Amino acid sequence: MLAAQTRTADAERGWTTLPPLGEVPDPRLVDGLSFVLGAVGDVPAVWGNGDDVLWASGEPLLIVAPDGVGKTTLGQRLALALLELDRNVLGYPVAPVDGGVLYIAADRPAQGARSLWRMVGHDTKSHGRLKESLLVWKGPPPFNVVKEPERLANWALEVGASVVILDSLGFIAPELIKDETGSAL
Repeated sequence: MLAAQTRTADAERGWTTLPPLGEVPDPRLVDGLSFVLGAVGDVPAVWGNGDDVLWASGEPLLIVAPDGVGKTTLGQRLALALLELDRNVLGYPVAPVDGGVLYIAADRPAQGARSLWRMVGHDTKSHGRLKESLLVWKGPPPFNVVKEPERLANWALEVGASVVILDSLGFIAPELIKDETGSAL
């Protein structure tokens, strides 16, 4: 009776109701409610807390914006917070990283260095942490990340980094407009 009432109410609203899924040959096909309920729960946040998770643990984070709006600054702020040199970024807490941070300054490394200096240069307490836990690669990586993505992961592990910050993808994978490049990333 409830299903008939729901279909009648849906029809009055102009909604389309799908037929029952019944036996589904592939468990990846689920209804929308099951999909969202399967994602509900405590998501460990790298950046954020509660329902306000900007970066979930185990997932990548992409910061996409036009030139000159602060992507490098934001990436550096996140790096500092991951190393416990700051607690919050944009008002949200950042969980400390277990290992180090590998920061690939592929785009304008000298400008990036000056930016980071403005954030920590006069705070001599942070200098030791930067020296022991932040590695910076100046320029694009020495291999093609699109063709050999596993090398990036292996490189990070070799240098003891738990997080890799790429600044910026346009200099690491210059053909981002191509489907093959975007799919590889």
